[in-house]
Amino acid sequence: MSAETGASHCPPKTVLVGVDFGDASARALAIAGVVASGFKTRLHVIHAERFEPPAYFTVEQIAQLEAERREAQAAATEHLTQFAIGAAGHAVEVVVVDAPPVDAILSESALADLIVLGTHGRRGPGRWWLGSVAERVVCDRPVLFIRPLWAASKETS
Repeated sequence: MSAETGASHCPPKTVLVGVDFGDASARALAIAGVVASGFKTRLHVIHAERFEPPAYFTVEQIAQLEAERREAQAAATEHLTQFAIGAAGHAVEVVVVDAPPVDAILSESALADLIVLGTHGRRGPGRWWLGSVAERVVCDRPVLFIRPLWAASKETS
């Protein structure tokens, strides 16, 4: 869907991929790369982590952590670029944000016509304990969920 007009774009003009650097993310990037190459589409990649210093830290400790976080965010942006290009085989636009992953993906979804997310395929206590970002991404854009290759192969055997 287009953010400007509300009309669907088929084929999509912008594909958004949420990345956590895992196997499912690499596979989601690979598939998004095929879509982007086939349709001459922009590939927008996002990685989100929430920085929450402990409540008992002093103002000085928080300032030091914030400076270190800015350095780490620059390094993460470079790493994300290399990871995304390597997995997608396509030019990418990347963004690393300090926000909960679901909130960040939903915010960036306004710019996308298709969202591609890797899912770990967790069940039972692992899913209950760790949650599912993919499951909580509910918006007015089409969402394509990609499982890691090992999870997909277990289902077919």
